[in-house]
Formats: sequence, C-alpha cells, structure tokens
Amino acid sequence: MQFEYNSKEGITEVAAETSDICLFCSLFDYCPLVGALETNLVYPSADRITVVDCPIYEPLVLDGT
Repeated sequence: MQFEYNSKEGITEVAAETSDICLFCSLFDYCPLVGALETNLVYPSADRITVVDCPIYEPLVLDGT
C-alpha cells in the first residue's frame, strides 16, 4: 500500500498496489487498517508497505454476468 497525505481534505489517501493482497479484497473499503490510516488515527512510518497476509482477507468475486 502507498500513502499520501491530502492536506486539503485532512485525510491520508491509501492506494493498494499489485503486490498487496488488499488489492483483491472485497473488504478494502471497510478495512480497519485502511480506515485508521485514512483518518490519521495511525501514522505510517514509511510512505508504503506491502501487505502479504491478512486475517480478515475476503477474496473479491467478480460477477461473470
């Protein structure tokens, strides 16, 4: 994940990268880690991290219709 502070809105923008399991998670918008980063409850010590494993990971299912 990559983080960038948006001073106009006062939030940290979080983007998943192809190396993150988060990119394929259907719970990304509800993730407690992402929420804590966006609302500045947690401040990352780097501008990016790689999330390889997650206990609440729920695979994204694409509807074939």
